[in-house]
Amino acid sequence: MATQTSAFGRSVQDYITEDELKEALLSVSSRNLPGDSKTPDWILPVPDPEAEEQTVEGELQRLLTLKSYLLLDAEKEEAFDKLTEEACKVFGVPTSLISLIDLGRQFFFSNTGCPGDVRETSRAVAFCSHTILNKKGIIVVNDTKKDERFMNSPLVTDGPRLRFYAGAPLISPEGYKLGTFCVEGPEPRPQGLTEEEKQKLKDYAAQAMALMVERRNVMRQKLSRSPDPVVLRHAGVTTNLGVHMLYANECLTAMKLFQESLQTLMYVEGDSQSGLPSKERQEQMEKLHALFTTGMLTEQSRQVLVEGVKSLYHLVADDNVTKHLPGTPKPGMKHDSCIDSSIPGLFPQDSKFKSGHTRYPLSFGDLVDALEMLSDALTRGNAALAKLYATSSQSVSPNSSSSSICSDEPTDNPNDISRTLRLRKKLSRTLLNMGHVHFYNCNYDAAITTCKDALRLMHTNMDDPEVAAMWYNMAVLDFHKGEKMDSLKHLDKFLEMSRLLQGPGSTQIAEALHRRGQILYEIGDLYQCIKPLNEALSIRRQKYGEDHPLAAETLFALGKAYLAREEFEFALNAYYQCLAIQRKTSPDEEISFDVAQTLLDIGRAHHAQGNFKEALTVYREASQLTKRFFGERHAFVARIENIIGTLCLECGQVEASVAAFKEAAEIRQEQGLPVNMNVTTDEFASSRRNTNDIAPPA
Repeated sequence: MATQTSAFGRSVQDYITEDELKEALLSVSSRNLPGDSKTPDWILPVPDPEAEEQTVEGELQRLLTLKSYLLLDAEKEEAFDKLTEEACKVFGVPTSLISLIDLGRQFFFSNTGCPGDVRETSRAVAFCSHTILNKKGIIVVNDTKKDERFMNSPLVTDGPRLRFYAGAPLISPEGYKLGTFCVEGPEPRPQGLTEEEKQKLKDYAAQAMALMVERRNVMRQKLSRSPDPVVLRHAGVTTNLGVHMLYANECLTAMKLFQESLQTLMYVEGDSQSGLPSKERQEQMEKLHALFTTGMLTEQSRQVLVEGVKSLYHLVADDNVTKHLPGTPKPGMKHDSCIDSSIPGLFPQDSKFKSGHTRYPLSFGDLVDALEMLSDALTRGNAALAKLYATSSQSVSPNSSSSSICSDEPTDNPNDISRTLRLRKKLSRTLLNMGHVHFYNCNYDAAITTCKDALRLMHTNMDDPEVAAMWYNMAVLDFHKGEKMDSLKHLDKFLEMSRLLQGPGSTQIAEALHRRGQILYEIGDLYQCIKPLNEALSIRRQKYGEDHPLAAETLFALGKAYLAREEFEFALNAYYQCLAIQRKTSPDEEISFDVAQTLLDIGRAHHAQGNFKEALTVYREASQLTKRFFGERHAFVARIENIIGTLCLECGQVEASVAAFKEAAEIRQEQGLPVNMNVTTDEFASSRRNTNDIAPPA
C-alpha cells in the first residue's frame, strides 16, 4: 500500500479493491487506540448502550458508499459552508460541522467555527462515530462531563474542551450513514434541544445529504465523457510502439513515444488542441504499428520499425540495431498487441501467458535512465497537482518505483476540475509507463506498486480506460508471480470494465477471455475453462477470420482442456482445426515446432482412444518436425522416439520398436541422460504389449 493519506488515521482511499478494504477492516491500525491497541480503529473505543452492533460487512459497504461521493479531503465548498454558518446562528453555538466518518479518522467537509480551521481528527475521539451508530437517529449530549461515553475524551479534557454536542446522521439514498451534521460548544446546555430543534438538526443533515448527492451526480457527469476513439487509438498505438522500443533498448525513443501518448490522452481529457495528433502522423504510426500486428516481427521488419520510429523524432538510427543486444527480441518472436479496441497501455505480451516466460532484461544503465526520466515527470506532476489541493503530495525520488500520490479531491470549480483531471491522467499514465519498464526488467513487485498507485490516483474516475488497463496489467503481473487466483480476480475486473467501455466483442476482451481460460485450466478447473475459451474463439474468428493464428491458439487451448477431460472427439476436432490453420499461416521457421506440439497432443488423443495406428502416424510426423526444429540429437527427440517405440510394440511392430528405442537410447546417452530402454529387459516396455494406457505427454 502507498503512504497513508492522513496522519490521523487510515482512509478508505488508501485501498483500491473491496478485498483490500475488507482485509484492512479485519486488521489493527499501526496507530494505538486509547485503552486497547488490539481493537480495529473503526470499532467504538468505549461502550455505548445506544449504539447499533458494528459488523465488518456493514462497515465495508458504508465505506465504499462514502468513497463513491468523492468528498474525502475535498476543499470547502460554499453551499455546504452556508448550511453550517446558518446552523451556528439557529442553535446559538460557536461551531457547526459536516463530518464524514472514514475508516480510521473523521474528515470535516465543512467546519464553521472550528478553532485553527481543523479539518480532521482520529475516529477514536470523534463524537460523530457514536452518532452514525445511534439507534435513536440523533444524539444530544447536554453535558459531556456527565456522559460516560465522552467524559474522558481529549476533546473534553483538552483542546476545545467541548461540553455540549448534538448530531444527526447523513443518511445516503443507499441507506448508509456516512457522517453527521452536528453543532457543539464549550458550554453545557442543560435544557438540551427541543423536539422542534431536533427536527431542525435532522433537516440540516438531510439538506447536506441532498447537496452531496447532487454534487456526486455533477462530478460523475463531468468524469463520464466518452473519449474520441480515433484519438484514443493513437494513444494506444504510440504506447505499444513505445514498449517495443523499450524492448529493443531504444529508451530515449520509448520515452518520446510515451510522452506523445500522454499528450494525446491529455487532449482527450482536457479538450485542449495541444496534444491532438495530425491525421498524417496517425497514418505514419499506423503503418509502423502494422509491422508487428501481423503476428510476427522478423529481424528485417524490426529494423525498419526501429529506424522508422526514430526518424519521426529526428533521431539518428543506430547501425547496430540489428544486433541482439540485451532486451532485443529474437527473430520470429510474436508480438500479439491488442490496441485496436480503445484501451491503451495493456502489456503487449505473448498470449500463451506462460509463467517463467523468458525475458531479456534491460541493461542497468538504460533502466536507470528510463526510470529517472519518468521519476522526473512524476515529481513535476505531483508538485503541480499539490497546488490544487489543501494538502501537498510527496514527490518520487529517482530511485523509487513510484510516487506517493495525493488522494485529495479537487474543488467544484470547473477549471480546477479540468486541470486536476488532466494532471491525474498524466501522472497515472506516467506510472503506467514506469510499470512497463519494471515489467520488461522482470521486477514484478515494483510494477504492481506502480499499477496500484495509478489506480489510487484514478479513484475519481473508475470508468476510465486507463483503469481497465491497470486491472489487466495487474492480472499479468500476478500470473507471473504465481498468484493465479489474484490474476483471475483482476482479469474479471478488466472484463467487467472493458465490456462497458467497448461492448462485448472486442479483441482485448477476447485476449482476456483466452487468458482466463488458460488460468482456469492450469489450476485444474477443467469445466469452467471451456466457456471463456469458446467465447474468445468466437470473437477472434469474427474479428480476424477463421484462419488467423490467434484462432489456432485458442483452438489449441480448447483441445488441451477437452483432452484433460477425456472428451477425445471434441479434443481431436479442436486440434485438427488448429493444425489446419498452423500449416496454412505459420512461417517455415515456426511451423515445425507449433505443428509438432499440436501433433503430439493429437497422438495422445488417438492413443487414449485405442487408435494405435493413427497415433503412430501422427507421432512419427511430430518426430520429424521436432528434429527439424531442435536438431536430430535433441533430448526431446529421444522422448518422442521412446513413445514411438512403445506404440510400435502395441501394434506388433517389434523391429520398428527396437529401432525407435535404440535411437532414443543413443540420444539420451549422448546428452548424458539416464538410459534404461533395452526392449528385451525393460519391464515397462514389455508390459506395453498388452495395455491401452495413454502414452506419456511429450
